[in-house]
Amino acid sequence: YEEHLLLHMFQRVLENEFSNAKNISGLLRANTALTRMMTTYTRRSPGQHYLKATLTDVLKAITAQSTLVLEINPLKVYELMINDYEASTGKISTLNKKPSPEEAAENADVQKLIATRINHLGKITDDFISALIESMGSIPYGIRWICKQIRVFMTQYFPDAPEAQACSMIGGFFLLRFVNPAIVTPQAFMLVDTKLSPPTRRNLTLLAKIMQNLANNVKFGGVKESYMDPLNIVLDRNRDRMNEFLLELT
Repeated sequence: YEEHLLLHMFQRVLENEFSNAKNISGLLRANTALTRMMTTYTRRSPGQHYLKATLTDVLKAITAQSTLVLEINPLKVYELMINDYEASTGKISTLNKKPSPEEAAENADVQKLIATRINHLGKITDDFISALIESMGSIPYGIRWICKQIRVFMTQYFPDAPEAQACSMIGGFFLLRFVNPAIVTPQAFMLVDTKLSPPTRRNLTLLAKIMQNLANNVKFGGVKESYMDPLNIVLDRNRDRMNEFLLELT
């Protein structure tokens, strides 16, 4: 009964949000009372059990390897490469210690490391999305119900919006408010019981960034993090099945 009341309240508040929205862009994106309520709702016991059951194993590809480094920022890769060389050989590297981002990105060894890591990140992302898709039957009813309301109100209040935009709205709730926090801080969701190393935390952040762009239906491409652009191939090959999954939630 309490659940029924809660979901009914979400329906009313969501409809109010949609009916008052001037455009889609800001809808459910800002940190409002409603979005905070939606996040809190996902933290209830059924949502927590689902995340633990669905994500623990697939995230082990990252969390179980404390020394795995998937960094793809050329400057950081370059710096770590010099550190590793000096630590393992006891010699001082002859490479420029203060390269420009362009110089770091042009180094052949850096390029080789990055190419391998992009493949590795792609494989982890593919497996992660497969785990989500295979979990459809165990996603808590209330969370799917909220996704359904988002789609209903999108159709009702923004009938001309493309389907991809509906997927992005559903993804904003299911992926960004429900799944992604568990990727970034798996300890808080009891998905791991060990302290995570800095490289592991960074690897999880990279996976979360990929999922964020899939949820928002946007590609990587910006001056600030142009090194993420090569991951667009991972977005491209997963976008259709991710959007199908998000629509199927409803």
